Amino acid sequence: MNRGVHARQCNELPDQDLLELGVIRILMKSASGRWFLQHYGPHFQSDVSVGLYFKSLKSNRRLLLANELNDSICAKAAKELNDPLQDFEELKKYDIYAADGHRHGASARELRKNEKQ
Repeated sequence: MNRGVHARQCNELPDQDLLELGVIRILMKSASGRWFLQHYGPHFQSDVSVGLYFKSLKSNRRLLLANELNDSICAKAAKELNDPLQDFEELKKYDIYAADGHRHGASARELRKNEKQ
């Protein structure tokens, strides 16, 4: 985790803890970030306040770190995992992605109306 170009030491909420929270939130059914922390927060090692959680989600550096980690995972997966769709010629001209079907504009991930972040 500390090898990333965008990784930094953060005593309040370490990068790894925030990334783990993000993965857990994706896997759990939660109506909102606040709801997620209220219901699952007591089970985490870090004591994360709602304010700190949302402040951390707005961090451009942490977004860059998450993108960096994602690129690293994708590169490793491409080398080590078989593509179950590789035998379908008609799909080779497409980039195929899996998604949960919802879109939520939030913090550093969305452009504002005037197209500035």
